[in-house]
Amino acid sequence: MTMSSLEMKLGTAFVGVDPQSGALDKAKLESIAKKLRGFIMSQPSGDGISGMWVERYRFSVDYESEIISREQVQEAFKNGLEWIAQEEAETFPLWDRSIPLNVQFGEAKLPALAEIELSLGTNLYAYTASNKKRKAIEKKFAKEILVIAGVVSLQVSIDRILLTIQEEVNSSEVFQNHIQSLLEKHVTDEKSEFLPYNKGQSFFAEWTYSSVG
Repeated sequence: MTMSSLEMKLGTAFVGVDPQSGALDKAKLESIAKKLRGFIMSQPSGDGISGMWVERYRFSVDYESEIISREQVQEAFKNGLEWIAQEEAETFPLWDRSIPLNVQFGEAKLPALAEIELSLGTNLYAYTASNKKRKAIEKKFAKEILVIAGVVSLQVSIDRILLTIQEEVNSSEVFQNHIQSLLEKHVTDEKSEFLPYNKGQSFFAEWTYSSVG
C-alpha cells in the first residue's frame, strides 16, 4: 500500500490557553486530541487513516491512498471537527460559531529526522542468557532516555544505542548530552546495574549521526 500525508491548518485555536500566563495545557490538548483521533479513525468514513497528529492550529494525517482518497480524508476530518466541537465545550474557544470553521488543506511537511548511533566499547549491562532479563534492563535504560521528547524510534542493546529523533523538537546535541550524562551517572554509581565493568573509570563511546529522509 501507498501511504500519503495531508496537513490541515485551522483559522482559529483548537483549544485555549491559560488567560493569565498564556501557557498551553498540553495534557488537555492531548486528552481532547485522543478523543478526536479515536472518533475519526473508528468511523467507516475514516477507514484508511493510519495516523493523526494534533496541535493547537495544525493537524496532520497519514492515510493509505489505496483505501481512502484525499477528498474522503478531508470529509472525515471535517465530520470529526463538527463532532468534537459539540462533544467538548473547551474546543474552539475563540470561534464565532455563526460562521463556518476555516480549515485549509495542504500537503504535510514531514519533520526533519536524524539518526543517532552510540557504540560503546564496553557492555551497558552484564550479559545474561535470559532474553526476558535482557529486554527488561534495556527497557529500563530506554525509559531514562525517553524523559526527553522527540524520539521517533529507540533501540537499546548490550553495547549499542540507536535513536531516530525529530530535530525540531530536540537536537542531536541535546540527546547526546543527555545520554552521555546518564552514562556518566551510572559509571560512578557502584550500585547501578549499568556499565558494570567500568565503575569509576572512563569508557569508550563513539557517536555517529545521519539525516533520515
